Amino acid sequence: MLAKAIESTNNETKRRHLVKLCETRWIDKQTSIIVFKQVFFGVIIALDYLVENGDHETSDLARSYGKALTDIDFDIPLIIVNRVFCITKPYAEQFQKTTCDLLKCFQSIEQASTYLAQLIYDDNELNELYNEFTKGGGRIWS
Repeated sequence: MLAKAIESTNNETKRRHLVKLCETRWIDKQTSIIVFKQVFFGVIIALDYLVENGDHETSDLARSYGKALTDIDFDIPLIIVNRVFCITKPYAEQFQKTTCDLLKCFQSIEQASTYLAQLIYDDNELNELYNEFTKGGGRIWS
């Protein structure tokens, strides 16, 4: 549906490229973040192993990647983006269906945005995010 709207309003090559991306990549990007968050600690363990057991070049690269991945400026956004994508991914999947009802989609997005806004002010949710961060932090940031 988005593809048809873009094509009908704009004929530029760049816009047609965006249309191709719309068909699959939005959900794939959300899925990629969710999966990466799920395997995050396995990646850190593998990098630690390569630091200890790899040749000099491999060890240096693994150390650099490990440092970047365990930086607090990376981990906090990862946790937050993962939480948001877990909430919004079902809606993105719904929007990509050719049979989606625009009114239902709009109502769904309103519900999701209201829920996300409530999360910001919910102390229990903030505590849960903090606990998720410190759970990983016990190993990484101590």
